[in-house]
Amino acid sequence: MEIQLQFFYLLFQQAKELYMKKIFTTLFVLLGFQLAASAQLVLGLPDKEDAEKVKARTMIVVLREEDPKMVEKLKKQPPQLASYKADIVAYNEKIQRIAPQFWTLSKSVIFKPEAEVKALQKTKTKEFAYLEFRNEKLTENKGSDAVKYGPGMQWTTAALEIRFIEKPSAPPSGYATMKGSDQTDAELALAVKHLQYMYKNLDNKASKKEQHAQGIQKLATKTLLLDNAYLAPGLTEKTIKTVYPYPFQIVDNAAIEKAVMNSEPNVAVVSIVPVMGMPFLMHNVCSADGEGLTLDVPGAMSKSKTPLKITKESLAQYIKTK
Repeated sequence: MEIQLQFFYLLFQQAKELYMKKIFTTLFVLLGFQLAASAQLVLGLPDKEDAEKVKARTMIVVLREEDPKMVEKLKKQPPQLASYKADIVAYNEKIQRIAPQFWTLSKSVIFKPEAEVKALQKTKTKEFAYLEFRNEKLTENKGSDAVKYGPGMQWTTAALEIRFIEKPSAPPSGYATMKGSDQTDAELALAVKHLQYMYKNLDNKASKKEQHAQGIQKLATKTLLLDNAYLAPGLTEKTIKTVYPYPFQIVDNAAIEKAVMNSEPNVAVVSIVPVMGMPFLMHNVCSADGEGLTLDVPGAMSKSKTPLKITKESLAQYIKTK
């Protein structure tokens, strides 16, 4: 475990250095994840002062607008242009339903388009924090089915990022990453929940090893929903039981969407997300209400050779204590 923690610490330190050079290679952070809390959230974890600001301020949820440069670039590719525009409309519709439902930390939640937020940034007011959608380019993950191709762009993944209105150029106070487009309701909801859980839970003074053990103990009390579309070929209930001793169900995506949107307390789910700027995918095991429990990084933690799939090796890693 200590070797794994050192490995993650080096990854996050490298990401921080790249960010400060304005190469925004955001690492995926499972916000609220219990393992290596002091190291693994070098970029994503806010400090207590930030958390107090977020609680005291009005949270602006930024509504996406079409980028004129992107529209011009895609004019000769009508299907991709239509997809780009539809993705913006879909995101705005979903986030206006999801953010008020799950973001309860700030004193109020309002919505403003990007142009209005940029105008507010110039005033240097300290009245607002804001939550915005960002697409970030990937490097080694090109070709992964876990990443949606952004029309006219390189392979991308997306992030929900929190900043303060008077410091728009600063690194995000907190963030959660997702696939690059076509996010489902549950994917957006989990990102919002991860963020909120992180801001609410900054006082866990347990050691890294203790926090990891706590996550596994909590996972043992929940039913792990396994999306049948993401199970490795040949992985059966019988095989799963040989490495995973806790309750689980093999379900379709609709069941996972329902569990997350209803914040079912006795359920855990697996979210497979690219690590930005790194040649890895992360399997994030979290409760339906947004608390991170445990994870696997295939190829770095487990020996799974199919990182986009839930394998026997990944299932064993989810509950590995050393």
